[in-house]
Amino acid sequence: MWCFTSDFSRGDSAYSQLGLDRHTDTSYFQEPCGIQVFHCLKHEGTGGRTLLVDGFYAAEKVRQQSPENFELLAKVPIRHEYIEKSENHRNHMTGIGPVLNVYPWNDEMYLIRYNNYDRSVINIVPHDLVRRWYVAHRELTNELRRPENELWVKLTPGKVRKLLVCNLVINNQTCSFLIFSYAFGAFSSLMMLPYFM
Repeated sequence: MWCFTSDFSRGDSAYSQLGLDRHTDTSYFQEPCGIQVFHCLKHEGTGGRTLLVDGFYAAEKVRQQSPENFELLAKVPIRHEYIEKSENHRNHMTGIGPVLNVYPWNDEMYLIRYNNYDRSVINIVPHDLVRRWYVAHRELTNELRRPENELWVKLTPGKVRKLLVCNLVINNQTCSFLIFSYAFGAFSSLMMLPYFM
């Protein structure tokens, strides 16, 4: 469990009052979180809406429209990292894997690692693939930004909300959401409880 506020005390965009674009959390972990539980302790001011996006649906649209782009995003490993150097914290975490993770035996997607904030320098991708990878990434980004893929929610004090940020099977259906913005400067305190699947 960890707590965070919007005072930029940790040198990370999650601790700011900035509106964040679509992303999955903990992409810099080797095994990103499967479920995160958010509990809003206190809310001051306006704002505080969170945008969730169905990332699996968007990725499947890319697979249907441009199988070669889907394949690039599913096979080319990308490094994500989190570096924190503050008075009280020293962290450097790195996770490497493709943006879209699929099982090799049935080509079923099981994980999305999409985070432009924590994506590291792309220096492990062969030079001849870099431009093609960016084209594929742009197509996925465009799908993720379609309004019909959006679900807006607002956390209020005392309410607990589970956010599905990875693959989870519920009633035999695959669900996934990418988090857009935690706070937009509205929360003075928010507690996150990660659950690793």
